[in-house]
Amino acid sequence: MKPHDAIKKEFTQQWLAKAESDLKAAIHLMSGGEVVFENAVFHFQQATEKYLKAYLVWQQIEFPKAHDILILLQLVASCDQELAFSLSEKS
Repeated sequence: MKPHDAIKKEFTQQWLAKAESDLKAAIHLMSGGEVVFENAVFHFQQATEKYLKAYLVWQQIEFPKAHDILILLQLVASCDQELAFSLSEKS
């Protein structure tokens, strides 16, 4: 059986890998000859969501199966208000 920290690290890395994949897709769409804006924005949103979920997994905070970045930011704020504010400020 794996130690708790190893499991936490593995799940966090899985979320980060998914986020990186969405980010790469979004960047690819934006850098192509013909920009497919809606699809790029979708992948940017998905990447953001997955990065936030990776952070929440690392902090061991449960989150709903929702695609609402504001809800995820509220959960981030429950353990790090400064980070949540900083991320909200960028939007």
